[in-house]
Amino acid sequence: MESQSCKRCSATWNAQNKVEVCPFCGNKLNEQTFEITSIVDGIKWAISEHGISILSESKKLISILTDIVPVQNQDDLRLLKKAIANSAVVANIKKMPGCDKQEKILLRDKSIGILVREEYLAERFALHIMGVLLEAIEITIPKDSDCLNETVDDFGSSDAKSIEQEQFEQSSSKYSNLRIVPFGRYPQNSDEKYGENEIEWIILKERNDDALLLSRYALDAQAFHDNISSTTSNWPKSTIRHWLNNDFFITAFSEEDRMKVLSTRIDVGENKYVEDKVFLLSDSEARNCFNDNLARKCEPSCYAISRGASLDDGNCWWWLRTKASGKNYVMIVSYDGIVDQRGEYVHRSMGAIRPAIWIRKTAFAAHENNTLNDKSPKHKMGIDSRGKYIYYGDVDNKGTPCGYGEIA
Repeated sequence: MESQSCKRCSATWNAQNKVEVCPFCGNKLNEQTFEITSIVDGIKWAISEHGISILSESKKLISILTDIVPVQNQDDLRLLKKAIANSAVVANIKKMPGCDKQEKILLRDKSIGILVREEYLAERFALHIMGVLLEAIEITIPKDSDCLNETVDDFGSSDAKSIEQEQFEQSSSKYSNLRIVPFGRYPQNSDEKYGENEIEWIILKERNDDALLLSRYALDAQAFHDNISSTTSNWPKSTIRHWLNNDFFITAFSEEDRMKVLSTRIDVGENKYVEDKVFLLSDSEARNCFNDNLARKCEPSCYAISRGASLDDGNCWWWLRTKASGKNYVMIVSYDGIVDQRGEYVHRSMGAIRPAIWIRKTAFAAHENNTLNDKSPKHKMGIDSRGKYIYYGDVDNKGTPCGYGEIA
């Protein structure tokens, strides 16, 4: 028996007869030129095998890299998937080899702006993955330019600056001009040992001294009604309503915070009403409080994923409280942000939950952030050594600053 290994996928095996092709990834063993130890090495190898055009074939490239890059680079792989899925970013990267220094800087920062605006990456992640791509194609440019304004100043066109700045600031935002505020705490990680994190809320509507808040991320996942002995699509009788106004309400808010949450009169039809502290949006609220489908898209927290939230390209579908046309079905907002009138069956436990509350503005006035836009900090998902989903943040739950890739 002879021991062999593949530098491309790091596999090892014992064979009675020496083989020329890796049985795991198909790599030709006698043609290996370097060991792949990072995602940069993986991209370089893919380009050497398939040419620079491989960057335009995002599915093929990601499939190749999934097989060959080390496990610890999986977070970079997720970022890369978003970056190369955008044709404008790929086009800018392909132009760079023939450009001078200033043009390269401009193309890089235009690409970062696109990733922030259109792919909803936090700016530091957009900067990081652009650095990975440029290193892979062996483009070296300064790293100290981190915004479009500085880049356009270097390029020397005041007209260009005003155009780029206007496009960057007035571009279609996922959240439009909604604002975000912190209030309450709830687990955000899949492992409870990491504790609870501050809940971020979007201000959907304001009425005199009150405000309607909706959680920025889906915080949990469960069935609309999980009592197997009965089936109902009625909000008043649902188990999700009971959970929101009891378990969630007590867990998420301190005794002092609970006093700040207002009772809300919910119209349940046939001239009947119920009062709730916490509730789900109705279909009309979901339509009228957002400008478009894009704004209704929702990412689940890592805790919600660990609880079973259905995930598609980073987004989840989430429950509304309105009956659907089918018996025992309730309307939802789909992965794509569409208000789906056909809905989902009430016993489906992978439905994500975005709690809504009415609250006095004075409860969050001192902590209110600026207008929420696509450059605002977002949670970052990762996976620890045990396969648990982990929340990456700007600070951990002890207030310690965290850099890219560190567990919060």
